[in-house]
Amino acid sequence: MGQSNAPPKTRLGLSLHGVLIDLREPNAEPTAIDVTSFPSLSSLFDQQDDETISEIYLQLAIDGHIGDSEELYLLVRSLLRTRKQDESIEVMNSNIEFVYSNRKLMYEYIVLMSKTGNYGAMNASIGFLTKEYGLNGVHSKVLQALLASRAPIFEIEEYIERLFERFEHNAPYEILRASFNSKSWELGLKYVNQMPFTPRNNHLALRTLFRVGEKNKAEKLLRKMKPQKYNQTQLLDIIRIGLQIMSEEEIGPWLRHSNLEQSEIKLELARSQFKNAITESDFENAFAAFKILYEVESFTPHQILVLIRTSNGDPKMPLQRLYEFGQAEPFLLSCVVELATKYRFKQLALDAFKRLEAMSYCADRHSNIFEHYIRAAKSSADLNLMGQAYSTLPHQAYRGMQLSRYANYFDEIRHHLAKDLHTYFDDEEELLEGQLLRQILLQYMPETTYNPVGNHALIVNNSLKFGGAERQVVRCLSCDTFSKQLVVWNSTVNTSTNSFIDEVRALDVEILDYSLHREPSNAVYTSDIEHLLSLIPQTSPLNPGITNKIRNLIHIIRQHRPYALHLWQDTTNVLGAIAGLIAGVPRIVMSARSLPPFSNTTSTFPDKGPNYYLNNRYVRVLYKQLLSYDNVYLCHNSENGLEKYKEWLGGYEEKMLLLRNGFDFDNTSINHHSSRIKKTRTLGTVFRFVEVKRPLLWLNVASIVNKMMDESVRFQMVGDGPMLETAISHAKALGLEDLVEFSGYRDDVNEILPTFDAFLLTSAIEGLPNVLIEAQSKGIPVISTNAGGAKETFIEGSTGLLVDSSNPDDIAKAVCEVLQNQAFRESSTSSGVQFVHNRYSVETMHKQLHHILFEELK
Repeated sequence: MGQSNAPPKTRLGLSLHGVLIDLREPNAEPTAIDVTSFPSLSSLFDQQDDETISEIYLQLAIDGHIGDSEELYLLVRSLLRTRKQDESIEVMNSNIEFVYSNRKLMYEYIVLMSKTGNYGAMNASIGFLTKEYGLNGVHSKVLQALLASRAPIFEIEEYIERLFERFEHNAPYEILRASFNSKSWELGLKYVNQMPFTPRNNHLALRTLFRVGEKNKAEKLLRKMKPQKYNQTQLLDIIRIGLQIMSEEEIGPWLRHSNLEQSEIKLELARSQFKNAITESDFENAFAAFKILYEVESFTPHQILVLIRTSNGDPKMPLQRLYEFGQAEPFLLSCVVELATKYRFKQLALDAFKRLEAMSYCADRHSNIFEHYIRAAKSSADLNLMGQAYSTLPHQAYRGMQLSRYANYFDEIRHHLAKDLHTYFDDEEELLEGQLLRQILLQYMPETTYNPVGNHALIVNNSLKFGGAERQVVRCLSCDTFSKQLVVWNSTVNTSTNSFIDEVRALDVEILDYSLHREPSNAVYTSDIEHLLSLIPQTSPLNPGITNKIRNLIHIIRQHRPYALHLWQDTTNVLGAIAGLIAGVPRIVMSARSLPPFSNTTSTFPDKGPNYYLNNRYVRVLYKQLLSYDNVYLCHNSENGLEKYKEWLGGYEEKMLLLRNGFDFDNTSINHHSSRIKKTRTLGTVFRFVEVKRPLLWLNVASIVNKMMDESVRFQMVGDGPMLETAISHAKALGLEDLVEFSGYRDDVNEILPTFDAFLLTSAIEGLPNVLIEAQSKGIPVISTNAGGAKETFIEGSTGLLVDSSNPDDIAKAVCEVLQNQAFRESSTSSGVQFVHNRYSVETMHKQLHHILFEELK
């Protein structure tokens, strides 16, 4: 910053938060600035000039210089309109007396308190409303807050009754509005058809039906609606929905009734194309629309991530396309740096970073290019890039606050990590979040313990949605030799149609939600821990998720005092174990499945791909640190999996345990080969149609088997997935369209399996393939490629055949050996059933589970 030649006494003053302080006098007296000289807040609000409102009025409000509650309300609405939630809370907390004097402010305050988990303030405000205003204080925003905070059902039902008492026939609209804003779709759908047919009600009903995916019902409603009855704001909203469920021609009357110019219609069509393509995972169409919209609209980094994910495969191609399109766009380059780093495309990230760095050097002191450069470095959370950005600071022309803030931030990181950050880091040492979390374990662990509840465990998994791991979680919950509670993230997303929630409820196991904000004791969750977690950048998939999960889980552990903490799946394992060590859990068992989430250059197992790295990049370095604790263990459901984790982590064999999957076998439908004579043999499989299952290889094998067999053979493939249509086309190309039955997703697999004569799995990557176990439990011999723990699931030469080859001829030969050998198929029925019962029954699993959670481990 340039130096002034004028003596200090000639400085006229410095404006600080709307107060003029004369620096010439030894006893300076503040003089309030005349707020009436500023543009009208009301006029700015009507013009939607939120940037100016924030620039002029935000600090004034925080300092208490806005004396009108209505103006304060407009400021809060403006801040919320631009998604400045934290600033809105700060304004209201600084003017709490105005909040309590204005019902509209109270409603906004109650909703914000529910969103941030401050339920004490939320309930106190609701109580004040009830006492001060009675029935007149009842409002949809209060119901929205109760829904968002997951209040007890009886409280929600009581409040709904009060809404009917106040609003009578308009109550369904108020309930639906609260449901829509809190994303409580199940409740909303109960009332969507109970509203009178009016423009206001129809508009909200249309938005709700579209949002929950009921596009046919939304279209049916839209065809009944008349454009002339809606205002311009509603028209625009309806047009945007209509273009995603109807043709441009059908939505024509709505376009003609709007005030949209032809150029604006073009933009609306692009918005429609973009949203539809995102929904359908169609990158090409999404990117084409994006290039049109980018000229006139602002995008967030999260929206760019969503765009990249539409590729439905390797994200490198869309990132490369984005880089080529955004060569002169600092924001897009910053997104490429961030995402390419997180997906482990290091050269692409470095190319974009160098280009952005060169642009920042050439920019003037007022340009925002430097801000994008710093955002790229910080959001990557890569110490190599962050250190490089830090080293450029003395040479940058930029002189805004971002420069000093970043310098202070990086200086603090250097202090905590106590490392020379000008050197090059590798082998995941460059990951800021990994370094900070490891530093907590090394330097900031509180010396706190608790008296555990004997024979009690907390079982933690992110979700209960249908999946192999989740099914095994439920099997663990069914063990009756110890008491337990289940902890999940955002329990409300688990429904009867998408998860095992009903099975858990039937077991009468309490479900705790650790997505809800909690405040553990500062003797346990110390200010040092909180501060180090705050240094992890606020960017997906890092913060706020990492901080929230660790903090909230610490509180739950201290509240329920388990003896054992049983964690499931890699990211939950490491974050949960950190929380468990901070809270003082006596025993922590982490459960892994399948292969490690990513491989290294020396790994003997295949890499799972960039999407797994994105979500798990820091877990390896933390596994190593966590397993150095005496009370922390890692278990796996297969011997092969344990071997791969030992290889990946470079040891820790003495801390690894085996917990095989448990099955509740149903023997009512077993294939007894000797009891029937079949003219046609059936070769079947059950899997998700994804690349690692190699469905095209399966079909190639089927084609060869069909030619090799003397007797007729039919083929059945059960399952769905992104490669299903490709597989159907491949079957036609092979001339198998009349021989292969594509059954799609089925929930009666246990009834289908006994109809097979043999079961074939052709996977390239597997953990422990449950389907091979389930097939044998039905008396079906199995043939499998040597993937993951497949060979552990059957007895080679007795209940199945293992093929150490991906050559379709070799696999087909093994299949024919089984199909043509009646004696082998008959013997495999009894021996297969006996084998899986002995090794994989739920009773066997429960016995081992109790051992690893509560008994002495040697």
